Amino acid sequence: MLEKNITISIDFMPKRVFDFWHFNMEKESRLLNHVLNSFLFKWDPNRRRKLGLLREAPYSIRAANGDYVVYNLRDDIKWQDGRPITANDFKFWFEVYKSDLNTNKYDAWANTEIEVENPKRFKVLFKEPYVFRTLSNLLQPAPEHLLRKIWDNFNTDTKKLPRSERLNKWDDLLDRIFGLDTQLPLSSGPFIISKIEKNRIQLKRNKYYYHNIGNIRMLDFVVQSEEERKRSIENQNIDVGSLTFPNICICKEKYSQIKVNTNTWITLIINHFWLQKLFHNEDDQVEFKKALDFLINNSNLLELMQDPTLSIAPSFVYGFTSQKQEITIKTSIKEILKRCGYALNKEGIFKNFKLGIIIPQSSIFYQKLAYSLKNILLSSGINLKITKIDDDAFYSSSFLNHASDMKFNLIPMAYQGDPAFEKGEIFSSLKSGSLVSNIPTKDNNFVGENISGFKNQEYDLCFLKLSTEQNMDKRQAYLFKLAELSLEYVSSISLFTKDEYWLISSKIKNVNFNALTGTISWNIDEWRVIYDN
Repeated sequence: MLEKNITISIDFMPKRVFDFWHFNMEKESRLLNHVLNSFLFKWDPNRRRKLGLLREAPYSIRAANGDYVVYNLRDDIKWQDGRPITANDFKFWFEVYKSDLNTNKYDAWANTEIEVENPKRFKVLFKEPYVFRTLSNLLQPAPEHLLRKIWDNFNTDTKKLPRSERLNKWDDLLDRIFGLDTQLPLSSGPFIISKIEKNRIQLKRNKYYYHNIGNIRMLDFVVQSEEERKRSIENQNIDVGSLTFPNICICKEKYSQIKVNTNTWITLIINHFWLQKLFHNEDDQVEFKKALDFLINNSNLLELMQDPTLSIAPSFVYGFTSQKQEITIKTSIKEILKRCGYALNKEGIFKNFKLGIIIPQSSIFYQKLAYSLKNILLSSGINLKITKIDDDAFYSSSFLNHASDMKFNLIPMAYQGDPAFEKGEIFSSLKSGSLVSNIPTKDNNFVGENISGFKNQEYDLCFLKLSTEQNMDKRQAYLFKLAELSLEYVSSISLFTKDEYWLISSKIKNVNFNALTGTISWNIDEWRVIYDN
């Protein structure tokens, strides 16, 4: 069979090419991670599971202290140096993932225990209900034989340092051992690193990969701007590349187009605890939300942010009231606040009225959003206080769990993919970590409040069912129901970035892409290249 090189256009050279623990959120790192590493399983576009490192699908066993998920590994899986991949590599993954150095934990995965039964079989105990326990692909093997000594030495050398300093040193260490210049044979996937040049990464076939790679000999990743990529696609100089709207309408006869479901959704949730303190009368709360909604809807927020990639979320709430409610404004924000006893100072700002938002210190996007909101609110006499905090603290799960303890007024959230899948945990009272929140249980008749003060019994009962349902079709029905309920009741603003499309040369066949995975390369080991005569 004739072999072929494939050229893939990327946006930038990533700091790291391996990301076993999902510490690095750079999209190019995630792209390479899908090519250089193997996974337990993947999902095809018809939501059927395709096994990878496993010889059978993981299954759940109910226990007194939670749910066990059992994993049985294939016998022929190896690292690129020929060493077998074993259950101990997964145990090592958990050891690092659950450490205090991981600031990107998912709560359910952090509250687990792993038990190794033999080199090819292990089970994970989930101590809290978790909807994705047999469906999640977060878990990866990490090569213990290569990384154990590095990990142990790091802990010994830094154990007396403050956590912030340890985090910085850990980050520097990962950049070295997982960076472009790594000499460690870390791959378990279809390709391994062959050559690194300026603005170019070349990968070659992994001879120890358990699956046939077809007729692709080499992957050539080339850094290009979107304009350069557009010209390369027009001239058919690259095989694969992504373009954003409206550049996608080119070379349709030479490239197939696949929409990537990696839209970033940005939601601002109004803290209901704060709103209740601000207005003791429920009618005043509703009227204030409507007035705030009207103000933001008529203030050209997107134009103020000057971000051409953003648009209003078409299927979720824009503003602080439900789409199903007709917004009729008879009273302005100024009139409402004056009626509630707040007075204006000489500069036209309400005294003693505190409204604040906390954002990550290095995010340009969140700065645009916060300062645009500040300008909008100033027109109504409200001075929005903007506080910047450490990025790791902002994005960590503990930040969400303690949001109301931190006296938030506006709670900003950003997430990728389908909001119906992501919003479930955000709005469920099951995920509350605040001292003033209640977790719904049988004892309190399933009445709870989440971090923003949102409470809805129907939502929580639906989420409880979702947390144990393993049938994909039934799960999707529950997710759609949660989305419908959040539309009706949750006070929030939602924006999203415009679509991205991958263009793939028509010479490449058997591209089986599930948009839910967010990465085009997930089944690249099955691609076939057809040659012209």
